[in-house]
Amino acid sequence: MSFLGRLNDGLWALVPFILTFLLVLGGIARWPLPDPVSIPPEFGLIAIFYWGLHRPIVFPLVAVFAIGLVQDLLGGDPIGLNALVYLFASMAIRANRDVFEDKPFIVEWVGFLFTAAAAGCAVWLIMSALAGTFIEPAPAIVRFVLDIAVYPIFAFIFGMIRRGMTG
Repeated sequence: MSFLGRLNDGLWALVPFILTFLLVLGGIARWPLPDPVSIPPEFGLIAIFYWGLHRPIVFPLVAVFAIGLVQDLLGGDPIGLNALVYLFASMAIRANRDVFEDKPFIVEWVGFLFTAAAAGCAVWLIMSALAGTFIEPAPAIVRFVLDIAVYPIFAFIFGMIRRGMTG
């Protein structure tokens, strides 16, 4: 393969990380929208699930951890919270890729539903423990519903990008 071909492949390999980074920044930004619309979907988890399932080679665990850490630092969450939740979610997805291989999209979507539920519960429980009391679960539930609703849209977009990566 020529130098330009390898460079092209290398640049394509960065696309999932850069796109996820930009989505996380967009999710952290405070949009002047009324509640509950002001609760953004968990863009980082959506992207990490998709790429961990379809192309984990282009989204190594160190990149997953870095995305979570950026979200923690810029979003005001306890340092390491999202980094660890994303890391554990990504490892679970990668360990179970064979469950989703060659299956209809609905199987992938249900897999994301369980992943989002587990991640959302983990964050809610950890935040409640840190607060010393159970925090209001409504924002977490709204975020979960939004995640499930928008996952097919992002999966379609990511799928188009993935096809562009493979030629």
